[in-house]
Amino acid sequence: MTRCLRLVTFGAFCLLGTAGCGPRISQVPRVPVAPENVPKASVAIREADTLMSRGETYAALIKYLEASKLNPNSEIIFNKVAIAYTKLNYYDRATEAAMRSLGLNRKYAFGYNTLGTIQLVQHKARAAIRNFRRAISLNDRVAFFYLNLGNAYLEQKKGDSAMKAFHEALSIDPLVMSRQAGVGVQATSAQFNDAKRDYYLARVFAERGQDDLALELLKRAFANGFTDLERIMKDKEFDRLRGSKEFKELLEEYGLVAKTLKS
Repeated sequence: MTRCLRLVTFGAFCLLGTAGCGPRISQVPRVPVAPENVPKASVAIREADTLMSRGETYAALIKYLEASKLNPNSEIIFNKVAIAYTKLNYYDRATEAAMRSLGLNRKYAFGYNTLGTIQLVQHKARAAIRNFRRAISLNDRVAFFYLNLGNAYLEQKKGDSAMKAFHEALSIDPLVMSRQAGVGVQATSAQFNDAKRDYYLARVFAERGQDDLALELLKRAFANGFTDLERIMKDKEFDRLRGSKEFKELLEEYGLVAKTLKS
């Protein structure tokens, strides 16, 4: 562990303390903050967001921690701290930060989403679903809450529920899939299950009549190792696509035509 990393870990401990370390969200008392520190914290957050968007997560974390020290009353800042820790795979620290964020504001929907994210990447799908649902109950117009919920359902092998959640996400924001990068946590099972997720999303897009996107997602599923040819040929969402030239060319590209004919 480098000296710099030791400083970050110690800084996080000092800033987060023990609030929210347990399973229950404990209210975090607000403390006096010097008026000049609030705008300083905002500057640090903007700098951190820029670093995060460039993929410089560790440097961003340093800035978020700086902002949290300047303004320890902000649920938004601690949520960003949690996101940065999650991206760096420090899940215990991420959980502490997310719980502190919610301790500052128990109705902060994005805090529940982040907590669900942390649980999902640790394969705790049941707990993640509870928190994604809580986020949705507080704000039902955020598309990626539903996207995250769908991925959690996939972890539980509940494909129909996952597809309903994906449909809802796309109904709210048709471009949600292209908005996952940046400063937010990609709270998806894509980290360990790209092929399955892409296949289900291909079904959703096909059902919505967005054939180009369906084919693109199918291609990604094949590239990531999806091999269930029986499903490809039987799932009703692809009925219209199967006769198309593009669909046949895609199967041929991945050497699936001969295998399909034999099945």
